[in-house]
Amino acid sequence: MASNRFDGIDMLSLVLYPITTGMVLGIWTWSVTVFGGYDFSQGFWSYGSTEISVALALTILSFAWIVWSNEFDGTNYSQAEFYTIVFVFAAPILYALVPFFATFFEPEMFRVVLYFGVCVGAVWTSYTE
Repeated sequence: MASNRFDGIDMLSLVLYPITTGMVLGIWTWSVTVFGGYDFSQGFWSYGSTEISVALALTILSFAWIVWSNEFDGTNYSQAEFYTIVFVFAAPILYALVPFFATFFEPEMFRVVLYFGVCVGAVWTSYTE
């Protein structure tokens, strides 16, 4: 796709990613109260203490769409961009699935800083490639 500008194909993901990442990190919640109610940050699948929520799945899929739509082939990205992609993919997954990682971000301010870091990384990834 185009370099150093936003692609129209990424716009839905660029809106969806910050919303769902905020739910994964516990910054806010979103629930539907009709038809029995559902909270998007609660797990729909669990194994032991591991829970996969709709918010986590949408976070992963929205950033995967950004990377895939930018024709990720490993040669177009600089080293800094590649590490940013790894960070943006790994941080929400590690926060949701690894309790030891989540304890680093126990204070709310640390979670907000992590949130802004992954959101800026997602926007930068979309913009640069």
